[in-house]
This record gives sequence, C-alpha cells and structure tokens, in this order.
Amino acid sequence: MWMLSNNNILLKEIQSLKRENNKLLEKIEKNKNNNAERLKKKLTNESKNKINESISKMVTNILNNEEMNNIYIPDFIERKLYENILKILVSVLTEVLEKTNIKILNQNITFNITPDE
Repeated sequence: MWMLSNNNILLKEIQSLKRENNKLLEKIEKNKNNNAERLKKKLTNESKNKINESISKMVTNILNNEEMNNIYIPDFIERKLYENILKILVSVLTEVLEKTNIKILNQNITFNITPDE
C-alpha cells in the first residue's frame, strides 16, 4: 500500500515536471525566434549597406575593365544594369542559403548570412 502511494506521488511529480519542461521549451523557442528576428532586422540594414557598397565597387571594377565594359552602352546605364543584376543575384543567394536546412547524423545544419566586420 505504501509503495503504491509513493508511486502515485512520483507519477504526479513526473507529470508536473513534464508540463513545466514543455512550458520552458516553448519559452526557449519563442526567445530563439524573437532573438533571430531582432538580429535579422539589425543585420538587414547593415548588410544592405555593406552589400550595396561592395556591389558598387565591383561594378566600378567591371566598368574599368576594357574587356568587360561594353563601349556601345553608356556607362551610367551599364552601371545600373550591373548593379540590379548583382542585387538580384545576392538576394536569391541569400534567400536560398537562409532557407537551406541539412540534417545529418542528428545534427541540423543551417546557414546565416552576416556582414563581414
């Protein structure tokens, strides 16, 4: 009788701990999502500025290269065209990498795009 009572108490305690554990796991998940969103917003503005700066430098290098610069297209049009193409390329690459999720040996591999410091 005494063992049965102790078992019931232990089972209730286990159930209580499981509920508490689930609540804590939910809080952790919410915090992860909130932190990720805040970090993404912060990095987005910084990243965009750095990416635009890098793209501008790359386009300048392209236009300075006689083999790549098209003499029949005015440079201001060619610059805008290259900038737009590179921005689209970076946008697609970022989207693909951020949504890529690889699971191997019980490990979850994801990619995060962050600006180089």
